[in-house]
Order: sequence, then structure tokens, then C-alpha cells
Amino acid sequence: MWAFLLYFICAEVGGEVDDIETVKVKEGGFLNLHPGLHDLNGDVQILWTFESGSQTQSTRVAQMHQGKIYTHYDKRLTGRVQLARETGILTISDIRTNESGLYKALIVINTHISGWKYKVDVYTPVSVPAISSSSAVTEHTSTGASVETCSVLCSVRNDRDVSISWYKGSEMMNQTSNPDLNIILSLPLELHYNDSEIYSCTTANPVSNKSVRLHMREICTRHEGLVNGERHELKSVMEGDDLTLQTGVTELKGEDETMWLFTSGSQTTRIAQMYQSKVSLHKRLTDRSQLDQQTGSLTIRNISASESGLYKLELTINDLISRRTFRVDVYAPVSVPFISSASSLSPIHDHDTSQPPEETEDPNRDFCSALCSVRNERDVSISWYKGSEMMKQTSNPDLNIILSLPLELHYNDSEIYSCTTANPVSNKSVRLHMREICTRHEDLVNGEQHELKTVMEGDVLTLQTGVAELKGEDKTMWLFTSGSQTTRIAQMYQSKVSLHKRLTDRSQLDQQTGSLTIWNISASESGLYKLELTINDLISRRTFRVDVYAPVSVPFISSASSLSPIHDHEFPNRDFCSALCSVRNDRDVSISWYKGSEMMNQTSNPDLNIILSLPLELHYNDSEIYSCTTANPVSNKSVRLHMREICQHIEHTHIEHEDCLDHCGGTEALIRLVLSGLVGIATVVFLVDHVRICSAQRRDAASV
Repeated sequence: MWAFLLYFICAEVGGEVDDIETVKVKEGGFLNLHPGLHDLNGDVQILWTFESGSQTQSTRVAQMHQGKIYTHYDKRLTGRVQLARETGILTISDIRTNESGLYKALIVINTHISGWKYKVDVYTPVSVPAISSSSAVTEHTSTGASVETCSVLCSVRNDRDVSISWYKGSEMMNQTSNPDLNIILSLPLELHYNDSEIYSCTTANPVSNKSVRLHMREICTRHEGLVNGERHELKSVMEGDDLTLQTGVTELKGEDETMWLFTSGSQTTRIAQMYQSKVSLHKRLTDRSQLDQQTGSLTIRNISASESGLYKLELTINDLISRRTFRVDVYAPVSVPFISSASSLSPIHDHDTSQPPEETEDPNRDFCSALCSVRNERDVSISWYKGSEMMKQTSNPDLNIILSLPLELHYNDSEIYSCTTANPVSNKSVRLHMREICTRHEDLVNGEQHELKTVMEGDVLTLQTGVAELKGEDKTMWLFTSGSQTTRIAQMYQSKVSLHKRLTDRSQLDQQTGSLTIWNISASESGLYKLELTINDLISRRTFRVDVYAPVSVPFISSASSLSPIHDHEFPNRDFCSALCSVRNDRDVSISWYKGSEMMNQTSNPDLNIILSLPLELHYNDSEIYSCTTANPVSNKSVRLHMREICQHIEHTHIEHEDCLDHCGGTEALIRLVLSGLVGIATVVFLVDHVRICSAQRRDAASV
């Protein structure tokens, strides 16, 4: 070590840096001090030292000497110091506030000496600010208008270089700080009660900041009424949440006294008290409540509906007693509404002969009445919305009913509708799926209207109840009717599900909604599916007529007749071909001819024992694209007509005619015609002359 010191004394000093670099770091983080070196090689010596304001001598922190690194000098830093061999960077992990001070680096490279100084400030993370009401909502009258204002107070435990600020949006409104670290740092703000801007309070120091948003209606409560002549403040809280009642005081002294009383009906109970920094809590709230020893504010966790009532605060500061009263309403979360069909689709508003023609509704327009319902409770309302616009709302003080609200719509209405239930602390919404709730009723089953469902054999069938959420005491039952036989196929009660043995491995009953799903459905499962839903002893029913279809067969095209020169009077040189499209007939099957995407003709037949066929007559040289399609309500199959394959007869009967028309010019055709005529004339002359000679020979023979 002495050799190292002599080395410093004897070496050529290149000059120590007098400038001090300031470094600020958060407590618990990493301190990294960079001496500005890179790729150190050769004879390099580095010594890091530290001195705090309370120290008169420097303490060695780390050293590199003759290629070896030493970090064992200060026991407080054991295991937390690293010195990088290549760069000389000093790193201290988990830095602490008492390690603030002056850090020096003395660096010797060959015979050149340089020095670096760092003033290090270690800060604790700033505390989260607390916003409280410094006064109740008060009413001021100026210029003839009444304005309600509220004074709020943002507070934080003061610390070194801490500031506190109010922001409106991203704009700072005011700020304060104080060198006295023994106080609670506070900053007030006065606002209109109905101010809709976003306000927040931010505390900051050089290494961290914390913000809290102002919730105006929670902090600035209105005084809605009188309790035994005293004004009270309203608090609404959801069952199971935490209730916090603020005193509005930022710091209490040991001799100050805080007492909280709870009144329900005619009974008043002391539930919390603090005096001389000793806190006592009612046994019913011991494990669920807390009294803040700094402010006296009361917090109750997991609050229940039975703890609704009046909470009274008595605060004694310097023998001066102040009182505040809170009326607390604890609400259960509102239930999810469920939407059902209040009536079947029907052509209502039919033509009314009592009205002038121009004032009557279209008699062919279908309407549907949807019903939104919820289990009624205290202060619950139910509303219909179109998009974000409320259309109608209702509530009822009778808590023994099912609260319902109907809505009548056109079946083809494309707007987005939803039903919302709400109480002062919560709301739940369900979107209306028009085609599920308002299905068209095409027929009657024993006088009851039913909803149609078509599905392909082997696919999945899902029947919706229209309910968003069922409770444990609600009951769901599904019945299936085929012919004269009715079978219970699924049931759910008290969250227990039972399924018919035939469907056990192919069906599911949704425990949240009661909807029924059947996989790999077969044609034998066509029939009526009836739903009985019991909610709070209110029974609702829906009936679905399910038609299960086999996939339609692929059609086949054949030639219906040979080619023949028909229509001679219209097209003396044009040939026609009749193609026939056929398919095995089945329920609700149709067969159609298409030219491109345009349907030309179609047919169907209720006789399922026949081959369903449809002919088509075409010109042989027609260049259009023709196809035949078979379809039923769940599937379709198409085959394209290949004219030359189906209508082949013309290739043999008119080959020469086709060849000349295709390959001869006009002059060549005329020459061929003339030559053919000459050959014919020559043949006639030859035959006539031959007959004449033969006749002469016979006469000569006879005369002999």
C-alpha cells in the first residue's frame, strides 16, 4: 500500500479536476459514477473515496491496484460495491440516504494522474399525497346568481426538496414547498362544485413524483338534509368495498381527541376513539377497521348493507369541539338485466281503415316488443339506450316485484340497443341481439307462437334463453316434443345440471345463461324445443321449432334429347340442345338453372319419392356460362354445364356443314356449289343418253 501512495507522490500530476458533478439518485436504487474512461489497459491505479458532511476524513470505498480490485474497506457497503476493471465505473447497489455525500476518484494511468468529484444526493421516494375536504360545499350569491363552491386540501409528509402542486389537466395551477421538514406540507384549492375539469395533485422531489386525481363528488359532498337539526353529508358505497370517512384534518397532536359514533335506528354506538395516540375500536370492527393516527379518518373494510346509517365525528382540538355527520348508504351491486321477447313478431299497425291513407303504417312491417327485466332493489332503475342516448327509464319503490321495461322496435331496425340497470354505486348493461330475441313466428303450435331454427345434420344447435345471468335459485327446464311425445331433456336448479341420457355426451347447459347446446344433431331431433324459465317465481316460456336438414345432394346434368334442326321457320340453320338437371328429391329441396349469377328457372316438388328434374334448351353455339344448383334451407350445391360434353350429336350429323362454315371462304363455297351443280347435270345427261342407247339396241334386236 505504501508503494501505491509513493506512486501517487512521485508520478507526474496532470491536474485534478476541481469541478464537482451533482448526482441525484433514489433510495434503494443503483448509484453509478462514471470517471469517463474506456478500455483501460496497462498500469492503471484507481482509488474511490467517500466523505459525508459529518465526516472530517475520507473513507475508502473501492480500489484497483496492480490489476486487483478491493471493495472491503467499509463494512456498511459489504456486498453492495462493484468496480469495473475496463472503465473504472463505481456501482453501489441499494443506495441509502446516509450515503449521500462527496465521492472522489483518483486515477493514475502510467504516470498521469486525474481526479473526479461527485456530489451525491440520495432521496427517499416522495409520499403519495392525500386530498381531503377543507370545508363543506357552500353556497355563494354573487351578481344575483347562486354558486356552490368547495375547498379541497392536498397534503403530504414534508421531506427534503419536496414540492406539492395542483394541476388542471396538464397545466400547473399553483405550487408550494417548505424547508421545515417537521410539518405536513399542504396546498388548498377552491372549486365550483359542478366544475367538470380534471384536477390532480402531484408531489415531487428530484427523483420521483406521485399524483392523485381529485374525485369531486367524493371529496366535496353536498349537505342534502338535516339530522336532528344538524346537516349531514351523503356517502354511497358498494357492499364489500371500503368506506373511508375523512376528518378534514391533516395532522393531530397527542392531546387531541377523536371519537366516531354510529347510529342505526334508535341505537347509537361508539365504534372508534383515539386519545393521547391510543386507539380503541368496537369489537365488531376490530379486524375490519382502522383509525388513522395522523388525521383521525376512519376506514371500514368489506362494509355490509347492515352498516348503512349515520356516522358522527366529534373532534376535540385544543378544547375546541367540532362535529361532522355522514349518512352512509351501502348498496349491493345491481343485478345484470335480462332481455326477453315480450311478444312475438306480428304485422301490427295493420292498415286502419279509420285513418286517411297517408297516415297509415305499412301493413307489411313487422314489430317486436322486447322486455328488459331485473330483480328490484333499493334505488334501482332500468333504462333502454339507443347507442349512448337514453330512450326511457323506470323505477319502482316496491322491492317485491320484478322491475321491467318494454321496448317496441321494427324487426329490421339496424341501430344498437342496450338495457342498463343502475343504482347509486354500480350499473350493468346487456346489448339487445334483435334476431335472437325477436325471431319471426311463422306458424302456431297448439295456439302458441314459436320461433324457427334451421340447422344442418351433424352441426351444432344452440338455443338462447335471452338471459344474461341466472342466480342459484332460478330454474331452467328444456322440453323436446316430437309427434305426441314430450321429453324433458335438460334442467338446472340451484346450479345443478341434469341432462337426458340420450344427450349426455352431446349437449351442454350454460350455467350462467341457461342456453342449450346440442352437438352433432341428427334429423330425428327435428321438433319443438320448449323453454320454461323461473326467476323469482316469475315463469317465462319460449318455444323453438327446429328443422334439421341433411346436406343437399350434388345435381347431375345429362342430355334430354338429340340435336335436331327445330324452329326451322325462325332459325333454318341453327341447332338446339336440351340439357336435363336432376337430383334426388328431399324435404324442401329446389333445383334451379342459372345463367351466370341470374336465375333462369326453378322447380320443387313435395313428392319425396321422385327424382327432381329441370330441363333447359340452349343453342349449341351459346357462349354463356350455365350452371345447375340444388338447395335446401341449410345448404346448396352447384354443377356447371359443359355444352360440348352433354350435346355431342351435332359433331357427327353435321360435321361437313360445320367444317365448311368454319373453314371455307365465300368464293370457295360458291365454286364448290357450282361444281356440285355441274356434276349433277353431267350425271343426268349421262343417264339420259345411256337410257336412249339401251332403248335403240332393244328395238334393233326385236326387228331381227
